[in-house]
Formats: sequence, C-alpha cells, structure tokens
Amino acid sequence: MYDNGSSSRIMRRLTTLFPSEFLEDHAEELGVVERDRDLQIPVLVWALVFGFAAGESRTLAGFRRSYNATADESISPGGFYHRLTPTLAEYLRDLVERGLDEVAVPDAVDADIDRFRDVIIADGTVLRLHEFLSVDSKPATRSRLERSSTCSTTPLTRQLNGST
Repeated sequence: MYDNGSSSRIMRRLTTLFPSEFLEDHAEELGVVERDRDLQIPVLVWALVFGFAAGESRTLAGFRRSYNATADESISPGGFYHRLTPTLAEYLRDLVERGLDEVAVPDAVDADIDRFRDVIIADGTVLRLHEFLSVDSKPATRSRLERSSTCSTTPLTRQLNGST
C-alpha cells in the first residue's frame, strides 16, 4: 500500500544524502557533462530515481519525459539519448556505492549481518527491440503481436566489512 509519509521520508533522506552540489561536482569530476548549459544533473538523477524507476512505464522515452517535465529546459530525444553514455553509467554506479556506504552503518545492524561478505544487486531489464532489429525467424515468445526483446542483466557487487 502507498504511504505518502514514508515516501516523503525517503525523498528527504535521499536529497540529504545526495545534495545538488555534490551531484553536480561529482558529475564534473567524472566528465559526465560536456557543457554546463544543457543537462541538469540533479534533475536527471531525481527523474531517474523518482520518475523513471518508480513509474509504471519504464522506457527511455518515459525517462526523457520525466526529465523534461522537471527540467528548466527540455532536451530533444536525440540530445537526451546522446547523453546516456558509459560515463553516466559509471557516475550512477558511484552514487549507488555512496548510498550503500552511507546507509550501511556498522553499529546500526544486527550482529548476524557480519557473516555477509558481499552484497550483490542485479537488475534484469527486458528491452523491446526495434522492429528493424527483430528477426522474423525468432519472434517474441509470448505473443505474435509483441516485438522481440532482449534481457540486459547488470550486476553490482559491493564488499562488506573490509573483506576481499
């Protein structure tokens, strides 16, 4: 069930953990933004976390619409997709690691947690292929009306307790 109080606490915690200045400075360090005038990094991060990841329609077009709905200036589809780079993926990976580091406070967890050496997060996203990439000999498995798709699996491993 949806709890508005819980959502606002999570939003407040995340925005405290990742202030806009930190998001912008870290993006600049990694070279995520080539020109300051176009992309608003805090808006991009929050559109991804609150708009795209939590929304019902998780498409890149939906992500762009979520960004454009909250940004000062909207970005064209081509300009937006051009910014989805390996450097941006590295930046987002760094944010997840920082979040895990900040939230995993040793004194606040039970003693049984010390038995864990690694935390593995896996995202298995199903991507529908464009009709030109779909092969007639390999149609979609669920329906003849659906396009072919592929699954992109992205694992993230984080070592705990200083173990190697």
